Amino acid sequence: MFNWAKQQLANVAGTQEPIYGPTAIKSVAEEAATVPGLHTTCQFTAKVFPLDSDKTPLWSSTQLSNPEFSEDKTCFYADNCAIELSEDGTAYTVKSLADEACIVNMTITRKTPAIHAGTTGTTLFGTDLTNPWGSVRHAFWPRCTSEGTITTPDGAIDFTGRAFFGPTHSAILMEFTTPPSYGSTSVCIGIIAKENEILSVSCDSTVTHIQTAGDPATDWPAPSEAKYTWAGKTKDGAEVTGVIEGVLGQRLDRIDVMAEVPGFVKKIVQTAAGTKPYVYQYSPKDSLDLKFKIGDTEVSESGALFVEATFISEKVIKDAIKGVTRPAIRRLARRGGVKRISAAIYDEVRFALDIRLRAIIKDCVHVLEYRGRKTVTVADVIFSLRRMGRPIYGFDPDTYIPPKSRPQVPASPRGA
Repeated sequence: MFNWAKQQLANVAGTQEPIYGPTAIKSVAEEAATVPGLHTTCQFTAKVFPLDSDKTPLWSSTQLSNPEFSEDKTCFYADNCAIELSEDGTAYTVKSLADEACIVNMTITRKTPAIHAGTTGTTLFGTDLTNPWGSVRHAFWPRCTSEGTITTPDGAIDFTGRAFFGPTHSAILMEFTTPPSYGSTSVCIGIIAKENEILSVSCDSTVTHIQTAGDPATDWPAPSEAKYTWAGKTKDGAEVTGVIEGVLGQRLDRIDVMAEVPGFVKKIVQTAAGTKPYVYQYSPKDSLDLKFKIGDTEVSESGALFVEATFISEKVIKDAIKGVTRPAIRRLARRGGVKRISAAIYDEVRFALDIRLRAIIKDCVHVLEYRGRKTVTVADVIFSLRRMGRPIYGFDPDTYIPPKSRPQVPASPRGA
């Protein structure tokens, strides 16, 4: 009470404010010190496609506990999971007991040098690329062999053999397109390898969905036929071109990404309009040929093709004038005394409204710029309409009639 009285006296008399000391303030720094940092999660995901039967693919996605990396960031460890790079850098060993229904014990060994495009193989995001706010690194092992097993409830599956490549050649192509906020930029990397060497790596390859089957459940244009092209040069400067084209066949699976991510991530992603990530996976049962040309030498080889088509977000640009619905147009027509209108008139009315509104808004903008304001008021609209020779009455102080002052229309007697 005494402190309050002193403060009131200081406010009235203009005297110096009393000194309360540091106990009278709580800095936001104290609160920030107790706020937890970014929550990090990690999932171990494995999938087994039974290509020779109609069984449902085995899908396992398990959240890991206590994830950490080695000092050189080449190895990963968590409870019941380890991914380790060999000392010579040629093989990764993957072991996981995180899911008893999917026990992984495999080793992937590369047969060609690791490769990336450009100097760093990194795509940067940000307005200041010297200090980007995000990045994606694209590095590949084009030809590998695998050995080991994945144990499922039906038993162990032996994965000894080739890891996604043909008998003598491999072709890898990755393309993604950024959202409109980054200019819808396409980033594409294509690699062709043979036996133990890299033939070509470039960023001039393309992916084309020739035909789409569509997906009624998601409205995404899922591809049904595609064409993949490679264009680059060998280390000796010889031109390298390649193509794979054909029908993708029935998809292996459709993955709803939002159903697999942690809950707090889902809440963040759902705030972005148009975000509905889905992954479509294909592996045609009929072998497609990789046809490519190195200089004057043409090569054709059949092999297994695995394709993923991922759709993440779309920016739906709608015509705002479509927001003027048919019932709204009918109500306007009724107020104007029109009893019946034809079905073809709606688009004509919207077209006329669009022209009219553009003219009014343009005039209002000029008024705002002249007066140095940012908010359009009723007076601005009335002024603009008066300048256009189409004054509107009842909204300005000169013609406005308060509801209580308006003449009352006598009610009709019952039965009239």
